[in-house]
Amino acid sequence: MRPNENSNNPHESALDFLWLVVMIVAGIVLIWYFGKAYIATAVFYVRSYEIAVIDFVLNGWRKLATLLPFALPVPNLDSLQHWQAYIATRPKAAEFNVLASISTDVGSYLRYPIIAVLGLLSIVVYFSHLSARFQTVFNMKRLRDLEKQNWPQINPITKHNLVKEDVNKGAWAMAMTPMDFAKQHKLIKESTDENGKITVSLNKGAASRVFALQLGPVWRGVQYLPIHIQALYVVFAARANREREVADKFLKQISLSSLTGKLDFTGVSEAAMKYANDKAVQKVIGKHAYVLTVMASLLELARNDGVFATSDFLWLKPVDRRLWYMLNTVGRQTAVPEVAGVYAHWITEHKIQRPLLVPMIDEAVKGLEIALNEIVYEPEED
Repeated sequence: MRPNENSNNPHESALDFLWLVVMIVAGIVLIWYFGKAYIATAVFYVRSYEIAVIDFVLNGWRKLATLLPFALPVPNLDSLQHWQAYIATRPKAAEFNVLASISTDVGSYLRYPIIAVLGLLSIVVYFSHLSARFQTVFNMKRLRDLEKQNWPQINPITKHNLVKEDVNKGAWAMAMTPMDFAKQHKLIKESTDENGKITVSLNKGAASRVFALQLGPVWRGVQYLPIHIQALYVVFAARANREREVADKFLKQISLSSLTGKLDFTGVSEAAMKYANDKAVQKVIGKHAYVLTVMASLLELARNDGVFATSDFLWLKPVDRRLWYMLNTVGRQTAVPEVAGVYAHWITEHKIQRPLLVPMIDEAVKGLEIALNEIVYEPEED
């Protein structure tokens, strides 16, 4: 069998490395032998300027020493002056030991400033390195206070410690679960089966009434809207018209004012009138009957200008919880129970492209019933 010609032989690899070293050494020797005069000239040229700089600095040091009332060490420059005179003779060639000697003598003076410069650079590199920038330890409050300068949208919650608050209570409470929603509005009926197990069923009539009431007021015009909804109307219309600067201005203004406890809606009413007859906005309004469904579609229109998250108007949640969750639901597959009726009606209007005054909330009732059937019911203790 023929041996594998491509097999790696450690002995051959070692010889290759040895030959490489021999070739490098031989190359250096040949360069020195044939180019000694050029190398010496270059070295002398560089060293002459180094000696001139050293002489200039140390002469200043001598003058300073004569002015001070105490003695300063004055270095001896005889060796450097000797080499300066030697270089001035313009030697055509020099032996290696001469180049080594002049480099050693000049280096003995240069090493101290070089050490100082390298030390300074090492300090700069250490403190400017990426890893050195991540030495500060933040807690949630400190990070929040720092970042609110970059993200004014978070200002509404900077005075609150939501981690310690009950997630089911207060203006910042999370969305209700289907079971909690049904219990709060008394939409479930308890019954006991033959085995004594308690089961629940949805009171569909009561659920329909609750979901219908979620629709809120009918759209009559932007001038009849509460001021906080007018503000969102302006923001959405501005984004729809690619006027992001206007939208960002109002969002920032309102978010920053939340720190004072009173939201600043200065200029909102005037801006709302500016966009009152905008064609793109009016086209959307003409397809919906209620304020909440109009605002949901205006948010969709505004997103044609790019990403627009509801966190950009976080101030809305404690002001108008229902509108907040309706806008927060836009783009989702399912709605939270608190706006499920509005969402179902909005989807219907969206499909038929016309306003509907009659509440279309049957799908919300069906969805709540399905959700309750999938939850294990736990009776409340008296």
